[in-house]
Amino acid sequence: MISNSKRIMEPEAMESIEEVAAYDKLTLKYLTILHNGFIETVINASPDCGNFLEVGCGTGRISIGIAKYTENISLTGIDLSTNMIKVAKDNAKEEKVDEKICFLCANGNKIPFENNSFDAVFCHNMLHHIKNPLPVLNEMARVVKKNGSFTVRDLIRKSKLIAWMHVNFFGLTYNKLMKEEYKNSILAAFSKKEWAEIVKKINIDNLFLTSQFITHHGIERSAKNKRNNNINIPLTSFIKKILKDKYVS
Repeated sequence: MISNSKRIMEPEAMESIEEVAAYDKLTLKYLTILHNGFIETVINASPDCGNFLEVGCGTGRISIGIAKYTENISLTGIDLSTNMIKVAKDNAKEEKVDEKICFLCANGNKIPFENNSFDAVFCHNMLHHIKNPLPVLNEMARVVKKNGSFTVRDLIRKSKLIAWMHVNFFGLTYNKLMKEEYKNSILAAFSKKEWAEIVKKINIDNLFLTSQFITHHGIERSAKNKRNNNINIPLTSFIKKILKDKYVS
Protein backbone atom coordinates (compact mmCIF):
# COMPACT_ATOMS: atom_id res chain seq x y z
CA MET A 1 0.00 0.00 0.00
CA ILE A 2 1.16 3.56 -0.73
CA SER A 3 0.69 4.73 2.84
CA ASN A 4 2.85 1.88 4.15
CA SER A 5 5.95 2.73 2.07
CA LYS A 6 8.88 3.59 4.34
CA ARG A 7 10.48 6.99 4.45
CA ILE A 8 13.71 7.33 2.51
CA MET A 9 15.62 10.26 3.95
CA GLU A 10 16.98 12.70 1.42
CA PRO A 11 20.66 12.85 0.48
CA GLU A 12 22.89 15.29 2.36
CA ALA A 13 21.72 18.87 2.01
CA MET A 14 23.46 21.36 -0.27
CA GLU A 15 26.28 23.12 1.55
CA SER A 16 28.29 25.33 -0.82
CA ILE A 17 27.20 28.87 -1.58
CA GLU A 18 27.30 28.03 -5.29
CA GLU A 19 24.87 25.11 -4.86
CA VAL A 20 22.52 27.14 -2.68
CA ALA A 21 22.49 30.09 -5.11
CA ALA A 22 21.85 27.79 -8.08
CA TYR A 23 19.04 26.03 -6.25
CA ASP A 24 17.49 29.36 -5.30
CA LYS A 25 17.33 30.35 -8.97
CA LEU A 26 15.64 27.07 -9.82
CA THR A 27 13.18 27.53 -6.95
CA LEU A 28 12.29 31.02 -8.14
CA LYS A 29 11.75 29.72 -11.67
CA TYR A 30 9.70 26.62 -10.89
CA LEU A 31 8.04 27.03 -7.47
CA THR A 32 6.66 30.57 -7.39
CA ILE A 33 3.04 29.48 -7.86
CA LEU A 34 3.34 26.84 -5.11
CA HIS A 35 4.92 29.36 -2.76
CA ASN A 36 2.28 32.00 -3.50
CA GLY A 37 -0.50 29.63 -2.42
CA PHE A 38 1.20 29.13 0.94
CA ILE A 39 2.02 32.82 1.34
CA GLU A 40 -1.64 33.69 0.82
CA THR A 41 -2.71 31.09 3.40
CA VAL A 42 -0.28 32.41 6.03
CA ILE A 43 -1.26 36.04 5.51
CA ASN A 44 -5.00 35.42 5.65
CA ALA A 45 -4.76 33.23 8.76
CA SER A 46 -2.73 35.84 10.65
CA PRO A 47 -3.20 39.29 12.17
CA ASP A 48 -2.64 42.25 9.86
CA CYS A 49 0.27 43.42 12.02
CA GLY A 50 2.78 41.92 14.43
CA ASN A 51 5.83 39.67 14.55
CA PHE A 52 6.04 36.64 12.26
CA LEU A 53 8.49 33.72 12.34
CA GLU A 54 9.42 31.29 9.57
CA VAL A 55 11.20 28.09 10.63
CA GLY A 56 13.41 26.52 7.97
CA CYS A 57 13.34 29.61 5.76
CA GLY A 58 15.88 28.38 3.21
CA THR A 59 16.67 31.18 0.77
CA GLY A 60 13.85 33.31 2.16
CA ARG A 61 11.34 33.28 -0.68
CA ILE A 62 8.29 32.66 1.56
CA SER A 63 9.09 35.42 4.06
CA ILE A 64 10.00 37.79 1.24
CA GLY A 65 6.63 37.12 -0.40
CA ILE A 66 4.79 37.82 2.85
CA ALA A 67 6.76 41.04 3.31
CA LYS A 68 5.85 42.21 -0.21
CA TYR A 69 2.11 41.68 0.30
CA THR A 70 1.72 43.08 3.83
CA GLU A 71 2.33 46.20 5.89
CA ASN A 72 3.03 46.68 9.61
CA ILE A 73 4.60 43.24 9.88
CA SER A 74 8.13 42.33 10.93
CA LEU A 75 9.47 38.92 9.99
CA THR A 76 12.21 36.63 11.28
CA GLY A 77 13.44 33.64 9.32
CA ILE A 78 15.69 30.95 10.77
CA ASP A 79 17.62 28.16 9.08
CA LEU A 80 20.49 25.85 10.02
CA SER A 81 22.48 26.63 6.87
CA THR A 82 24.67 29.73 6.99
CA ASN A 83 24.74 29.84 3.19
CA MET A 84 20.94 29.64 2.96
CA ILE A 85 20.79 32.62 5.32
CA LYS A 86 23.38 34.52 3.29
CA VAL A 87 21.39 34.04 0.07
CA ALA A 88 18.13 34.89 1.89
CA LYS A 89 19.60 38.20 3.05
CA ASP A 90 20.77 38.99 -0.47
CA ASN A 91 17.33 38.12 -1.86
CA ALA A 92 15.55 40.35 0.66
CA LYS A 93 17.83 43.25 -0.20
CA GLU A 94 17.28 42.70 -3.92
CA GLU A 95 13.49 42.66 -3.38
CA LYS A 96 13.75 45.80 -1.20
CA VAL A 97 12.17 44.21 1.88
CA ASP A 98 15.35 43.72 3.93
CA GLU A 99 14.25 46.31 6.49
CA LYS A 100 11.21 44.14 7.32
CA ILE A 101 13.01 40.78 7.64
CA CYS A 102 15.73 39.47 9.93
CA PHE A 103 17.30 36.20 8.78
CA LEU A 104 19.22 34.23 11.42
CA CYS A 105 21.18 31.00 11.50
CA ALA A 106 19.44 28.94 14.20
CA ASN A 107 18.23 25.44 14.99
CA GLY A 108 14.48 24.76 14.84
CA ASN A 109 14.92 22.23 17.65
CA LYS A 110 15.87 25.10 19.95
CA ILE A 111 14.38 28.33 18.65
CA PRO A 112 16.27 31.25 20.26
CA PHE A 113 13.20 33.22 21.35
CA GLU A 114 11.07 33.34 24.47
CA ASN A 115 7.62 31.81 24.91
CA ASN A 116 4.70 33.61 23.25
CA SER A 117 6.94 35.84 21.13
CA PHE A 118 5.21 35.70 17.73
CA ASP A 119 1.79 36.50 16.31
CA ALA A 120 2.33 33.95 13.53
CA VAL A 121 4.71 31.02 13.00
CA PHE A 122 4.97 29.02 9.81
CA CYS A 123 7.01 26.36 8.05
CA HIS A 124 6.89 25.27 4.41
CA ASN A 125 8.23 22.05 2.87
CA MET A 126 10.95 21.65 5.51
CA LEU A 127 9.83 18.90 7.87
CA HIS A 128 10.52 16.06 5.43
CA HIS A 129 14.22 16.96 5.73
CA ILE A 130 14.37 15.83 9.36
CA LYS A 131 13.88 12.45 10.96
CA ASN A 132 11.67 13.57 13.85
CA PRO A 133 9.66 16.78 13.30
CA LEU A 134 7.97 16.86 16.71
CA PRO A 135 10.66 18.84 18.59
CA VAL A 136 10.56 21.52 15.89
CA LEU A 137 6.77 21.67 15.91
CA ASN A 138 6.67 21.93 19.70
CA GLU A 139 9.25 24.71 19.60
CA MET A 140 7.04 26.53 17.11
CA ALA A 141 4.09 25.98 19.45
CA ARG A 142 6.13 27.36 22.35
CA VAL A 143 7.08 30.65 20.68
CA VAL A 144 3.71 31.43 19.07
CA LYS A 145 1.31 33.57 21.08
CA LYS A 146 -1.69 31.87 22.68
CA ASN A 147 -4.07 33.20 20.03
CA GLY A 148 -1.57 33.42 17.17
CA SER A 149 -1.58 31.60 13.85
CA PHE A 150 0.28 28.34 13.23
CA THR A 151 0.75 27.20 9.63
CA VAL A 152 2.72 24.18 8.43
CA ARG A 153 2.70 22.54 5.00
CA ASP A 154 4.64 19.62 3.58
CA LEU A 155 4.54 16.97 0.87
CA ILE A 156 2.60 13.70 1.15
CA ARG A 157 4.72 10.55 0.86
CA LYS A 158 3.96 8.17 -2.01
CA SER A 159 5.41 4.87 -3.19
CA LYS A 160 8.42 5.05 -5.53
CA LEU A 161 6.22 4.37 -8.54
CA ILE A 162 3.63 7.00 -7.66
CA ALA A 163 6.40 9.44 -6.72
CA TRP A 164 7.87 9.19 -10.20
CA MET A 165 4.39 9.61 -11.71
CA HIS A 166 3.91 12.77 -9.64
CA VAL A 167 7.30 14.11 -10.68
CA ASN A 168 6.66 13.52 -14.36
CA PHE A 169 3.17 15.06 -14.21
CA PHE A 170 3.33 17.90 -11.69
CA GLY A 171 6.99 18.57 -12.48
CA LEU A 172 6.51 18.35 -16.22
CA THR A 173 8.40 21.58 -16.87
CA TYR A 174 11.13 20.96 -14.26
CA ASN A 175 14.72 20.41 -15.27
CA LYS A 176 16.62 17.23 -14.34
CA LEU A 177 17.89 18.54 -10.99
CA MET A 178 14.47 19.74 -9.86
CA LYS A 179 12.85 16.44 -10.83
CA GLU A 180 15.41 14.50 -8.78
CA GLU A 181 14.96 16.84 -5.80
CA TYR A 182 11.17 16.56 -6.07
CA LYS A 183 11.26 12.76 -6.15
CA ASN A 184 13.62 12.59 -3.15
CA SER A 185 11.42 14.98 -1.18
CA ILE A 186 8.27 12.93 -1.82
CA LEU A 187 9.97 9.73 -0.65
CA ALA A 188 11.27 11.49 2.49
CA ALA A 189 7.89 12.99 3.42
CA PHE A 190 5.30 11.72 5.90
CA SER A 191 2.25 9.64 5.06
CA LYS A 192 -1.22 10.95 5.89
CA LYS A 193 -1.42 8.51 8.79
CA GLU A 194 1.91 9.64 10.22
CA TRP A 195 0.90 13.28 9.75
CA ALA A 196 -2.31 12.71 11.71
CA GLU A 197 -0.36 11.08 14.54
CA ILE A 198 2.14 13.94 14.64
CA VAL A 199 -0.56 16.59 15.08
CA LYS A 200 -1.89 14.81 18.18
CA LYS A 201 1.46 15.31 19.92
CA ILE A 202 1.95 19.02 19.27
CA ASN A 203 1.61 21.14 22.42
CA ILE A 204 -0.97 23.55 21.03
CA ASP A 205 -4.76 23.68 20.87
CA ASN A 206 -7.24 24.01 18.01
CA LEU A 207 -5.11 22.65 15.18
CA PHE A 208 -6.65 21.38 11.94
CA LEU A 209 -5.27 18.93 9.44
CA THR A 210 -5.56 20.29 5.93
CA SER A 211 -5.15 18.89 2.44
CA GLN A 212 -3.90 20.78 -0.60
CA PHE A 213 -4.90 18.80 -3.68
CA ILE A 214 -3.17 15.36 -3.71
CA THR A 215 0.39 16.60 -3.25
CA HIS A 216 0.51 18.37 0.13
CA HIS A 217 -0.99 18.29 3.59
CA GLY A 218 -0.84 20.82 6.39
CA ILE A 219 -1.34 21.62 10.05
CA GLU A 220 -3.03 24.94 10.71
CA ARG A 221 -4.63 27.26 13.21
CA SER A 222 -5.89 30.73 12.39
CA ALA A 223 -5.26 33.61 14.76
CA LYS A 224 -8.27 34.74 16.76
CA ASN A 225 -7.61 38.28 15.57
CA LYS A 226 -6.82 37.33 11.98
CA ARG A 227 -7.13 40.03 9.32
CA ASN A 228 -10.56 40.95 7.97
CA ASN A 229 -9.39 42.04 4.53
CA ASN A 230 -8.09 38.91 2.84
CA ILE A 231 -5.15 39.19 0.48
CA ASN A 232 -5.46 37.60 -2.95
CA ILE A 233 -2.16 36.79 -4.62
CA PRO A 234 -2.47 36.51 -8.41
CA LEU A 235 -2.68 32.90 -9.60
CA THR A 236 -4.35 31.35 -12.59
CA SER A 237 -7.88 30.24 -11.71
CA PHE A 238 -6.99 26.59 -12.38
CA ILE A 239 -3.89 26.57 -10.18
CA LYS A 240 -5.65 28.51 -7.44
CA LYS A 241 -8.44 25.92 -7.39
CA ILE A 242 -5.88 23.12 -7.06
CA LEU A 243 -3.98 24.80 -4.23
CA LYS A 244 -7.02 25.95 -2.26
CA ASP A 245 -7.09 24.56 1.27
CA LYS A 246 -9.64 21.90 2.15
CA TYR A 247 -10.08 21.09 5.84
CA VAL A 248 -10.23 17.37 6.47
CA SER A 249 -10.59 17.19 10.24
